[in-house]
Amino acid sequence: MSSVILRAFGDLLRTVTCCSRMNSEGNIATCSGCQKPFPAGSRITEFDGKQFHPDCFACADCHKPITSQFYPFNSVTCKQPISAQSKISMVDGQPCCVNCYEDKHAKRCSRCQKAIVADVEYLEFEDKYWHKECFTCSKCQKCIAEESFYQDGNLILCKDCI
Repeated sequence: MSSVILRAFGDLLRTVTCCSRMNSEGNIATCSGCQKPFPAGSRITEFDGKQFHPDCFACADCHKPITSQFYPFNSVTCKQPISAQSKISMVDGQPCCVNCYEDKHAKRCSRCQKAIVADVEYLEFEDKYWHKECFTCSKCQKCIAEESFYQDGNLILCKDCI
C-alpha cells in the first residue's frame, strides 16, 4: 500500500500604490532592482520583503516584467484600495513568469503531459508527477488521488481492481 503527498507551490507577490505619507515616513525608500526612489502615487511591486518598480521586477528567463491578474485589498488605516496580490513561481531563487515557468521549468503530468502549475494540487510517486485528477486506476480509470492504491509492475490499481 502506498501513500501520496499533495503539494502546492508559488510565492506571494503584491502590488501597492505608494502614497506620499509612506515616502515621507521612509516606509518605502528605493527600488531593490534599480535603486531609484519611488515617486508618490507610483505603483510598487513587493516580493520577499523587497520593493520594486513594476518594470524592474522581471522574469529571470525572458526578462519581461512580471505581471498578472491582481486582486485588490484595502488599507488597514484608511480602508482605501491600495494593493493587490498574485502568485509567482521561483526558479533557483529567481522570479519566473507564468509562460516561462510552464514552458521551461514546470513538472509534467505523467498522464496528460501538461504542466503542473502553481497552486495546483499534484501527486508525486516514484519520481513521477500527476495532476490530482489525472492520478487514476490503470484498469477502471477511477481517480485514486485521495485513496490507498497498489502498484503491480507499471500498473497503479485501486483497491477494487487488485
